[in-house]
Amino acid sequence: MQLDVYFDVSSPWSYLGVVRITALGQELGVTPNWRPVIAGGVFNAVNKSLYERRSGLSPERIAMTVRDWGEWGEAVGITIVRPQSWPVNSIKAMRGCAWLQHDQAAMMRFARAAYEAHWGQGLDISLDEVMQQVCVQAGVDGAAYAEAVAGQPMKDLLRANTEELIQRGGYGVPTYFLDDEIMYFGQDHVPLLRRRILAKQGRASTIGDLNVLETSAAS
Repeated sequence: MQLDVYFDVSSPWSYLGVVRITALGQELGVTPNWRPVIAGGVFNAVNKSLYERRSGLSPERIAMTVRDWGEWGEAVGITIVRPQSWPVNSIKAMRGCAWLQHDQAAMMRFARAAYEAHWGQGLDISLDEVMQQVCVQAGVDGAAYAEAVAGQPMKDLLRANTEELIQRGGYGVPTYFLDDEIMYFGQDHVPLLRRRILAKQGRASTIGDLNVLETSAAS
């Protein structure tokens, strides 16, 4: 069973989706194929109206959104706060993910460290010093990371992943494709994805499954 997951650490919803899909994969014996992208590249191509909607948010709506992040985070066992820089330029973090894409376990340790730095601690992951801290947390060679993300190959790979998502009909993160048959968008669709996987495995699901939150934050 092929489960492709497109993500960008700039999004708190993507953070939630990564945590929930990790738990889902462990529960159902499905190994996700993690695909790093740049959400902004997707928005610029197919979802430009998002920027207009975001710029028009009232202080009250922003406060409610931040509260939602926190409550969703609590529900799945992580901390989400409003970062120092929001929205953030995640290009350095995502090129780092592209650099590690050949080793999915290492890539997700790095991605989870970047998510935690930005959304858990509120740090600005566009800063080199913060990304060096992420490398230390993830057990990654900081000098090798810095060299890789400055090179053209990682820029091209990340751009190719982003274009791949667009060509498959994606318009944001997190986005999931199951066996290239159906696309789900958003961390809130994980229960629906779970039901479909169970059906493919010939296992019964109930309406109560739609209310299940996978609470494991294990990496």
